[in-house]
Parts: sequence; structure tokens; C-alpha cells
Amino acid sequence: MYKKFGVLPEMEYEMEEIRAVEKYVKEQE
Repeated sequence: MYKKFGVLPEMEYEMEEIRAVEKYVKEQE
């Protein structure tokens, strides 16, 4: 659990950005 939290927090942030973009794109269609 701490491994997921501790390793590359930037990657977690990028995943959140990707999800936000995908959600935005779906709302546009």
C-alpha cells in the first residue's frame, strides 16, 4: 500500500490528468 503511495507520485498525478482529459473528451461528443 505504501509502495503504491510512495513510488513516482508524478505518475499518479499524470494518471489523474489523463482521466480528466478522457472524461472531458467524452462530454464533448
